[in-house]
Amino acid sequence: MAGGGVPLVRSFMEAGKPVAPICHGAWVLVEIDAVRGRRMTSTGAISTDLKNAGADWVDEEFVRDGNLLTSRNPDDLPAFNEGIVSGPAVGALRYRTAASDLRPSGGRSRRPAWAR
Repeated sequence: MAGGGVPLVRSFMEAGKPVAPICHGAWVLVEIDAVRGRRMTSTGAISTDLKNAGADWVDEEFVRDGNLLTSRNPDDLPAFNEGIVSGPAVGALRYRTAASDLRPSGGRSRRPAWAR
């Protein structure tokens, strides 16, 4: 896996920011060794890869493990969407964005650090 996606996902995982892969998206987490000991789901096609990398893989519509929010496939989008918008990870992200990532005005960026 090449490109900017791997460092971006690694930085989000290290910072404890929400990461929400669906279907085959969890493969990038294997690449950065971020699944060991984490409870998660994905498409069944990569379940063995995730288990071999140390994940506690389960066959469920949506799984939350801290900042890691996973789902199996597009058929599970209703549960995935509900889990993402209703969970504590989103509330923490809103708080960080509103309270600590915004710089004062005066010509400087007011975009949150995670969006720069």
